[in-house]
Amino acid sequence: LRVGIAPRLLGGRATEVAFPDGSRAVLLGDDVTVETVDGGLLCQARGATLVTELPEASLTYARDGSLTYETPAGTARYDAQGITVGALRQQSRHAHHWLIAFTVLLGLLVSSKWYGVMGFGVSFTVLIALALQRWFAAGRPALWGNPRGIRIDVALVAIAFIAATVYTLSWVPDFFRQIEIKNLSDLIYRQYSMFHYHDTLKATHPYQSRWWKWPLDLRPILYYAAYTKNTAAVIYNLPNPLILWAGLITVPIVGVLAWLERRKAYALLVVAYLLQWLPWMASPRITFNYHFYVNIPLICICNAIVLQRIWNRPYQERETQLLARSAVLGYVFAVALAFAWFYPIYTAIPLTWSERAARMWLKSWI
Repeated sequence: LRVGIAPRLLGGRATEVAFPDGSRAVLLGDDVTVETVDGGLLCQARGATLVTELPEASLTYARDGSLTYETPAGTARYDAQGITVGALRQQSRHAHHWLIAFTVLLGLLVSSKWYGVMGFGVSFTVLIALALQRWFAAGRPALWGNPRGIRIDVALVAIAFIAATVYTLSWVPDFFRQIEIKNLSDLIYRQYSMFHYHDTLKATHPYQSRWWKWPLDLRPILYYAAYTKNTAAVIYNLPNPLILWAGLITVPIVGVLAWLERRKAYALLVVAYLLQWLPWMASPRITFNYHFYVNIPLICICNAIVLQRIWNRPYQERETQLLARSAVLGYVFAVALAFAWFYPIYTAIPLTWSERAARMWLKSWI
C-alpha cells in the first residue's frame, strides 16, 4: 500500500510503503528507511532493497512494497497481489473493497433493526486494536493484520459516513409519503423520539428475559396460540437448543484456539459474539431472546470448527478415531432430529396437549 506523505524540507516527495508485517518503508529518491511497527528504526540504506537478518529468518524489503521471508523451512513472498510460498501462489484483493461492502451491509443492518449498531462496536474495536499494535508490538511483526494497511482515521470515518448514508436513505419512502417526516428536522426528531422511548421504557412482559438467559435458551417467546379442548397450535421463537447449548462449550474453545494459534478469523468470531451480547447487560429497557439472534450464526460456525477439529484430529488408535467421528455424526444427526421434533411448534401445526408438553423440555419454555 503506497500513500503520499508531506514533502521533506530538502525537496522531493516521500512515499510510504506498508509491509504485511506492519513495518513500513519511507522512500525519498534513493533513500530508504524501514521502521518497525512501534516506530523504531529497523534499517536505513540507499538502494532498491533492504535485507534484515533475524535469528531465525532473513527479511528482504523491496521498494515495490513486497516482503520476502527466508527461513530454514522455506521462502514466502508477500506483495499487493498475493502470497507466494514455493511454487504455490495465492491471489489477494485490496481490503478497501471489503471495507465498503461491510459498511454498506452494516448500514442496512442498522436500518432494519437498531441493535445492529453493535456492529460498529465490533468493527471499531477490531480496527483500533490492530492499529494499537504499532505501539504494543515492541518491534515484533504484527500478529493480527497489518496496522498500517488502512489508515485508522480513514477506516473509522468511512464506516460511520457510509453506514449513516445508507441509514438515511432508508427513510426516503417516509419523505415521499409526507406523513410525519417532511424535512431533515423531522427525521432527526424521529431518531430522538425513538431513542427516548427505548431509554425510558418502563414495562414488563411475560416472555421477557435477561441477557444471561439467552445462550442458555431459557426463555423463548410465544408468538401465536390457538387452543381447543384436545389440541394446541403454537408458534415459539425457540432456537434449536442443541445448537445453543453446544455453543456454551465451542465458543470458549474457539477463543482459546484464536489465542494459542494466533488465528484472526477465530478471534473475530469470539470478539463479535461478545460485543453483540454483553452490552445488553446495561440495557435500560426490557429485553427478549431475539436480541441474541445475531450471534446464532457465529455459534453455528464455532460448532462447525470444533466438530471439524474432532473429525480431522490424528488419533493413535483406529477405535478412538471411529468413536470420535461417530460422536460428530451423532451430534449432527441429533441437531437435525431436534429441528424436526420442534418443527410443529415453529409452524403452528396442531398437536395434542401431551405432544406439546413433550416439547417443553424446560419449565421456563411454557
